[in-house]
Amino acid sequence: MSTFRATNTPLAKFRINYLRLIWLTILFLIIPVFLIMSGAINIKEDLFLILPFVIVPFGISIYRIYLLVMNFDLEVLVYDDGFSYSNSGEARRYYWKEIDKIWTTKYELISIIYIKYVKVKILDTSGKTLILDRTLQNIEKFEAIAQELVAREKFPQAITMLQQGKQLEFGGVTITKDYIKNEHDTIRWGELGNIQTWQGTLRLWKKGKQAISIITSIPSTPNFTLLVSLISYLSENSQVLSLPSQNITNEENIANVPNAPVNSKTRNRMRPGGSTDARLSGIFILLLGMGLGYWQILLPIKKALQGEAYISYFTEATILTPIAIFMGLFLLVFGAEGLGFLSKPSSKLGLALFLIGILVFVLGCYFGMQFIMRSLGYY
Repeated sequence: MSTFRATNTPLAKFRINYLRLIWLTILFLIIPVFLIMSGAINIKEDLFLILPFVIVPFGISIYRIYLLVMNFDLEVLVYDDGFSYSNSGEARRYYWKEIDKIWTTKYELISIIYIKYVKVKILDTSGKTLILDRTLQNIEKFEAIAQELVAREKFPQAITMLQQGKQLEFGGVTITKDYIKNEHDTIRWGELGNIQTWQGTLRLWKKGKQAISIITSIPSTPNFTLLVSLISYLSENSQVLSLPSQNITNEENIANVPNAPVNSKTRNRMRPGGSTDARLSGIFILLLGMGLGYWQILLPIKKALQGEAYISYFTEATILTPIAIFMGLFLLVFGAEGLGFLSKPSSKLGLALFLIGILVFVLGCYFGMQFIMRSLGYY
């Protein structure tokens, strides 16, 4: 990484996502204003509702305004040999050959509301880290370009290191010139069968086997595109690596890849960083559930206790409310990991327990509401 002055035309430009930040700011500002002006919340009487329905949304709105101000001049320019990052009046250039790892957390969830979580973490060879998220417009496009160009730079050096007998680590996966392995199994390159990416995971099978031999999470794998390129190359050219080192760099199989040495530090594993967006999504879903519960469950019960002759509420609300509250609390507690689980469950047992928890919560709310209303003489 180094300070620079741009001298050539960029291949792509990325700037701050103004529309998203402005929209979220307005949305979370409208919520408390609407609740207060509609009379749903009385500031003097409903003190216990002020925190979740007024203070929290207002705080989220202020946080979005802070992001907008602090990243107002955010810009990323992509060049063939690297990219420039400028923000708050400071500009720096990152060369692809100087990037040690690029690691992406990406989750997508369609539930009561649409949630999309993307965070890109870039670690250079000096140990400095750059983190980008959806504050940058088209962050996914930038991530795809960066992964591809980092892989292009690192590929020749990685092949050379493997031919010299060294091993490379990508998160929980280790590859050598002879095999690929994780903590559960080992596959020699001649035994490698099907390769599949599915639901955020990379899955490898041995030839003639139906059971998956190796599975690894794509979001937790640094330089994932490089890993896939190496697997594809080694599965087809494993015998080439047995040649002397002076011959391998002349192979046509890697001829069209720039040969720029990179100091590999792939042994330093990276972990996810930051769950702010996921937890904010959880708060929003939780507020929706609590608001629905207040209007369609608590208020009818309050009217019933006061002995009003006619009470109306939607039965469906007793089902939607616990689902929203349960999911909101889940995201609020577990953050990005919880969002990843909801998007792509990591285990059948975990998914079963999650669904059982929701079912118990829903049944408790539904039959509890009926029991209360019947006991008060409204059925």
